[in-house]
Amino acid sequence: MMRTMEIGGRKYPIIGHIRTKAFGKLPIVDVPAISDYQWRVQSLQERLLHREVYEQFEDVDTVIARLRKWLFEHTENKEEIA
Repeated sequence: MMRTMEIGGRKYPIIGHIRTKAFGKLPIVDVPAISDYQWRVQSLQERLLHREVYEQFEDVDTVIARLRKWLFEHTENKEEIA
């Protein structure tokens, strides 16, 4: 049975351990991650679909423009996002 560690209310598998002088034995936890590119794609999609959620915290049009600019600059096939 794989051991897990709860972080922020979610359980993640412990895939190993590391030993340090300061803290002793610490778990290495397999926390899923996404690329910067995918994170920005999802951020843009969320703002386009749920503008009202973000309007109370930010200038949504400015954030959308900044995300589109970054995605355009970091996409090889520019036609994908034109």
